[in-house]
Amino acid sequence: MPTPLRALISRLALGLFTLVTLTTATACAQTRDDYIDDIDQACASVNARFGDELKFNGKNFGTAKDLKRLAQRRSTLKNLLHQVDAFEIPEKTSPPKKWIKKIDELIKYMKKLKGEWENLPPGSDLYLAMSTGEVDDYVNDVSKAAKGYGLKTCAHTNSWKIFPK
Repeated sequence: MPTPLRALISRLALGLFTLVTLTTATACAQTRDDYIDDIDQACASVNARFGDELKFNGKNFGTAKDLKRLAQRRSTLKNLLHQVDAFEIPEKTSPPKKWIKKIDELIKYMKKLKGEWENLPPGSDLYLAMSTGEVDDYVNDVSKAAKGYGLKTCAHTNSWKIFPK
């Protein structure tokens, strides 16, 4: 049978453990603003990569290098979505579903284009021009969805376009 002193120590230890656990859990929880900052930081690296090593030359499009860049961009966007999916979502916050959906649509369109461009016959310049314009339309949709969620850096998608302005 436990003594009153042991029972008191046991209750104090349990209370202290509970307090430490709650304090730690509260300290680890992030706010919606922190969540948005995390996503924006992930987008900053994508924007930098698209504006530098995966930048298109801005004059013409459709070379083997361009197709390789397109595949690398698709992979980079997939990695962005995996990164965002791994972020802790704060309580009473929903993920940026519309933005995620728009990036997913862009990824699918880029995959479709890569397959089509690989098999284009010579003289298909008009098709190339039209399809690059469609990529930019998808990119604009991503930007709008990012703004709608409150993302800032993720809304700056000019470097995502094939011919940025």
